[in-house]
Amino acid sequence: MDSLVLDMRRASNLCDYFFICSAASTRQAKAVADHITETLKEKGIKPAHAEGYKEGRWIILDYNAVIAHILDKEMRAFYRLERLWGDAPHIVPAKPGLKKKKRCKKIPSKKASPALSRKR
Repeated sequence: MDSLVLDMRRASNLCDYFFICSAASTRQAKAVADHITETLKEKGIKPAHAEGYKEGRWIILDYNAVIAHILDKEMRAFYRLERLWGDAPHIVPAKPGLKKKKRCKKIPSKKASPALSRKR
């Protein structure tokens, strides 16, 4: 599934972020919408508005700060929301199951050891 997030904070006052993803079928689009809705509902977050679920070709879930667009491939290719909102920075979501990389520990600088500072 092809997905991305657009940072809309400077491009529009509609919301802070657009989540856009493609679905291979209307069944998959509905499954994605169901997963988003159920996962956020468990956290006490409900959409302010939802649209397009019955047809399943372009489902919009409006969570005020974030609007999710779940489109079948044909609709996504036709409307090209990424290009329409081309001024908005693109953020590629992390793949599920990937672990965050550990940061390297900063090693404090040590004073030169006496063995290294001796004149030869």
